[in-house]
Amino acid sequence: MRRCGVLLPIFSLHSTYGIGTIGKAACEFIDLLEKGGQKIWQILPISPVGESNSPYMAYSVFAGNHMLIDLDLLIEDDLLTYETVNGDGSRWGDDPMRINYGYINERKFALLKQAAKTFAEKISEAPETDVKANSDSYEAFLSRNSFWLDDYALFMSVKESLGGTTSDTWAPELRTPDAQMVEKLTSELHAEIKIWKTIQYFFFDQWAKMKAYAQAHDVRLLGDLSFYVSEDSSDFWLKRHLFLTDQDGSLSVVAGVPPDGFSADGQKWNMPIYDWAVHKKNDYRWWLARIQQCDALYDMVRIDHFRGLSAYYSIPFDKPALDGEWKIGPGNEFIDLIKAKVPNLEIIAEDLGVLDDGVYNLLAHSGYPGMKIMQFAFDIHPDGGDNVYYPHNHVKNSVVYTGTHDNTTLKGWVETAPDYFLDIARYYYGLQNIADWSYMKKILREVIFCSALASVADTAIIPIQDWLEQGDEARINAPSTIGDYNWSYRMKPEQLTQDLADKMLGYTRRFRRI
Repeated sequence: MRRCGVLLPIFSLHSTYGIGTIGKAACEFIDLLEKGGQKIWQILPISPVGESNSPYMAYSVFAGNHMLIDLDLLIEDDLLTYETVNGDGSRWGDDPMRINYGYINERKFALLKQAAKTFAEKISEAPETDVKANSDSYEAFLSRNSFWLDDYALFMSVKESLGGTTSDTWAPELRTPDAQMVEKLTSELHAEIKIWKTIQYFFFDQWAKMKAYAQAHDVRLLGDLSFYVSEDSSDFWLKRHLFLTDQDGSLSVVAGVPPDGFSADGQKWNMPIYDWAVHKKNDYRWWLARIQQCDALYDMVRIDHFRGLSAYYSIPFDKPALDGEWKIGPGNEFIDLIKAKVPNLEIIAEDLGVLDDGVYNLLAHSGYPGMKIMQFAFDIHPDGGDNVYYPHNHVKNSVVYTGTHDNTTLKGWVETAPDYFLDIARYYYGLQNIADWSYMKKILREVIFCSALASVADTAIIPIQDWLEQGDEARINAPSTIGDYNWSYRMKPEQLTQDLADKMLGYTRRFRRI
């Protein structure tokens, strides 16, 4: 069945409070998708972000990002007041297209802590009222998620008590705590731990309501399973036995990739690498818990860095990315386990980057659709061979994109790509005789956009920026760069229009994706 969807991170939604939320902002976007004939909303990981603001460098791969919680819903639940949230009349950021993470996190977390305390008071003071139902749900939430929630709440409480410093700078007894230290910290930080757990309850309670809204409007949520965890995370802090470390618990090797189209020197991510032998010995329980959580949260999920399941790039901790080497991943055995334990979850493989026969064979074994990126179709291949991203090489069992969160927008690509890339695209589409270079670029952008939708691929996902015809200023992330620009793009409220929905619907009908 041919279908179409839109890629937009939740944090990029417009909202009054400076960052997208899983409340009103999300539901309004779902309304737009329904009107536009879009069946899929692809998002990025929803985990709580660290200092880089990247959803792929999270404090926990299981937890929800508290900055995405909708404050208006907490007001409706009588956990906050409108005056408390809005009474001082201050803004949540000066740039309508950019997220001010530091300011928003500080201000919003204070409000969330206040809401958590109010929630606890309501449960204790009125056990026989409607709050009792929430109390029961809360207790069930704590029990159901204790396998990750206890670690996360303790980790964040310790981090908060130390002024937010990264865990690699903590004193040795805190950086690699033994069981006795964990018990001691849990006792000392009991009140703070309870607040962090309650805030997670708020997130997943609102998430469940948003997902139900999406299902009621025939929109499927496509989540993103980040492959690695951050060193500064609860996942690594208390689960070091699942990763490759030195005897003192320090990282011995880190993840990354060799030189590719994004970086001539390769990329060193400084993220822990899994000890796959230990995971196998434990029947991959930790990984299965992640997949099962995805099954509960989403209708579909994209496995980021899928090639790491075939082979992963291991870099010595004190060496550059060029000194890394490939190591064999869990492969077919892991895929077979996922299919046996989580049979109904629809999975997409992010099969990008440096690929080889091992990746292609694993993808074929899995049966998962891979990704076709239109911007990659016109890169020059050193061997002069055919390009798998050319539209004529697409296959039905794949997902075609104009670009991803790591690419510039389609307009940005046309405006900034080297001339020889554009010459390949011009020749491919028969535009080489258009003398007006500016006009040619406008036409080229349109034909590439239409090629994605016309592709034989069963599914087409178009970033919202390409529907809006935005340029490089609207890209989500520029790999191998650090700064406030990345992960901060926001839609403007005036862009969420009926005209946009009509445009989506028209194109989607034209290419029989509805």
